[in-house]
Amino acid sequence: MKFHWGDFLDRESGHWSIVPNAERFRYRLEDVSHAPKSTTILTITKNDQNWEAAAKLPFLEELTLDNPNPAQLEFVSQLWRLKRLRISHARPKTLDFLSRLDRLEELVLEYVSKFNDLSPIGNLKNLRSLYIENLRSVRNFSGLEGARKLLYLSITGTLDWAQPIDDFSFLAGLERLEILHLKQIRSHAKFPALQSLCKLEKLQNIYIYPSAFPLEEYAALEATIPNVKGTVREPVERAAQQYRPIPNDDIRSKLATEVLKEKYPEILITSDGHRYEPYDWKYLFLGKGERTISCNANTAEKRVAAHKARYYAAVNEFKAGNR
Repeated sequence: MKFHWGDFLDRESGHWSIVPNAERFRYRLEDVSHAPKSTTILTITKNDQNWEAAAKLPFLEELTLDNPNPAQLEFVSQLWRLKRLRISHARPKTLDFLSRLDRLEELVLEYVSKFNDLSPIGNLKNLRSLYIENLRSVRNFSGLEGARKLLYLSITGTLDWAQPIDDFSFLAGLERLEILHLKQIRSHAKFPALQSLCKLEKLQNIYIYPSAFPLEEYAALEATIPNVKGTVREPVERAAQQYRPIPNDDIRSKLATEVLKEKYPEILITSDGHRYEPYDWKYLFLGKGERTISCNANTAEKRVAAHKARYYAAVNEFKAGNR
């Protein structure tokens, strides 16, 4: 999948100050030796000249490496003052070059692959915020356990590739975690995969991809940590609606607009006066393996009701301790 240049960091939470993706090239110089000594933010690409001059910038706190070469990745270990680092499109065999970055607080890895050991990240003693997207060679995330000061964690795949995760027990070690996002992931863990979240007393907000886990996982979270934002959710969402024109022989095509809005509020009236009726809804069912269905409201009613009943029965069973 081609890189999106979107900014998926939850900036409202106050955990991120790194520049948005779309702004990275504002801080790029084709010849880094021309950077003033006052430079605090810098973007380096593999095509830039004299990029080693970044080591002489005494106030440099933020670096983006865009499609870097291996030498540039190794060079990062010299920039021990860095507080914020983004690496996009790289294939290092190891992340050991991060080991000296004791001041690093924010780390973004996008489309970085070939390594499979995340322990160099877990050893970053001041890391507060971590965003991981599309790490093709990683399945085991236990290396993050050592990141005891981590407040924000986002692990995500892409629309065409779900990030595999073998086990979620590493989350129990992130004692200060406040924000957790698990998007476009593929879980290989058995139920209860997310039990470790119940041990995180600081947890405030989670977002978990709606088809990543069996329905029972979501029900267990609502039952056990309902005060965490994102755990109480609707088991069925009506996501989209299709409309069709009202035929001329239908009385609703002749009614005055005021009467139509009062008696048939579901009718859509466009700016040019055309009238449309809803006939098809798309429903998203919570839970792995559950189907997204598209049908009229009458057809969907029983299936929606059955799925909701199953979900809330599971929630109540977990609350009662019967599971």
